[in-house]
Amino acid sequence: MILTENLEKYKPLKDCSKKMIKNSKQQIFDNLITGLNVMHQKNICNNNLKPENIFINMESLQIKYIDFLSSIHKDNFPSVLHYYTLHYILPSIRDKIDEKITFEEAKKNDIYAIFLIMDM
Repeated sequence: MILTENLEKYKPLKDCSKKMIKNSKQQIFDNLITGLNVMHQKNICNNNLKPENIFINMESLQIKYIDFLSSIHKDNFPSVLHYYTLHYILPSIRDKIDEKITFEEAKKNDIYAIFLIMDM
């Protein structure tokens, strides 16, 4: 069973105007980092963060991470990344694409992806 949330008031970050993002960049960044911190505190790494997988409420700037197909719980590390978007993979991990990585490496990769996304 797949459980979904109504995202009617949200749209993909990739569809937001550069002007809107620029005007609210700090709040969006803070919200992204807060959400990522919650994931990591629950011992989950997303492993496929990209603008298409982040939805934003245009009024409140609240964010929602979607697509947890490639997420991995800490108990399942070391692990191989199976689903990813190469552009958002930390260069040191790109060299290990078919090798197992640690939970700490995966967390760093999630953080790296957020910085790339906010640099768009």
